[in-house]
Amino acid sequence: MEKSHDKALNLLDGEWALLSRPAVRPAANGFVWLWRAVKLFGQYWLRWLGLGVFITLCQAVIWVVSQQMNAFFLLLPLLMLMFSAGILNAASVQEFDREPPRFSHLFAALESGSNYTYLLTFYLLLLLMVVGVGYSSSAYLLTQYRHHPEGLALPLLLAAGAWVLLWFAPALVFLQGENPVRAIGLSIQSSMKNLLSMLPLMIVQLLLAGATVYFAILRANSTEHHGLLEVAAIALWVFFQVFGLLCCYTSYRDIWFEHLPNKKHNAPAAPVAAAHPSPEPAAHMPEPAAITHPIKTNPTSNRNKRRAKKR
Repeated sequence: MEKSHDKALNLLDGEWALLSRPAVRPAANGFVWLWRAVKLFGQYWLRWLGLGVFITLCQAVIWVVSQQMNAFFLLLPLLMLMFSAGILNAASVQEFDREPPRFSHLFAALESGSNYTYLLTFYLLLLLMVVGVGYSSSAYLLTQYRHHPEGLALPLLLAAGAWVLLWFAPALVFLQGENPVRAIGLSIQSSMKNLLSMLPLMIVQLLLAGATVYFAILRANSTEHHGLLEVAAIALWVFFQVFGLLCCYTSYRDIWFEHLPNKKHNAPAAPVAAAHPSPEPAAHMPEPAAITHPIKTNPTSNRNKRRAKKR
């Protein structure tokens, strides 16, 4: 049975301040992000899997149709961006409003004109990058692969590097309200500052992706247990998509927000010259730079900033 939401995730103890620049987090925080993603998933695991199954079915439909009409395949990246925004929105709603994820969250990017524009712009930018790089290098790679299969290691490494650098871009666009061009730059900046912290996330993501591909290859080459191998590959793919975006959300929340301790109302002010400063709260991270521009007001990002104070 699915767990009920009895307790908060301890992500909202105290208050949060949205930062103007990404903070640098300790390497151990990567494991914290994984654990928080597990807790988000575990509280409503059945609903999260339901969203993942729905996304996978949509992908399968587009794939089947694109076999007859190749142009439909171009809809797949757009659909994935929209659903990515929806998963991030559902995670934000679960964290802030203590509400379970719903299918309507998957279409949150279409709720306002600005988000819809950002979605299309982001899609076109990624499409131009993929088509431009892929078209210019595909003939060379195919030639090299015939004679030197190990030559594919380089493009795979480049693709993995691009994946890491663009890791935060969906959250920055759809939760923080940044325009796609600026979001890509900020995502690269966030990733470069926190490469060690992101290492556990990337290892887990690669293991899940590798296991999915492994079972899919076994399914294609095996003459027995077709059904079992196919179910295993699909189940891993469903989980991989949802859990990866939850990890994106928890890492974004830590890097772009500063935790502030709870403050008691009507408490007397502390003396100006205190003999001993108050200890830092356990969840407090290193102090980043002060905010230098107003917080953005994209409607989709309001939930994520509801308790964020200007700092």
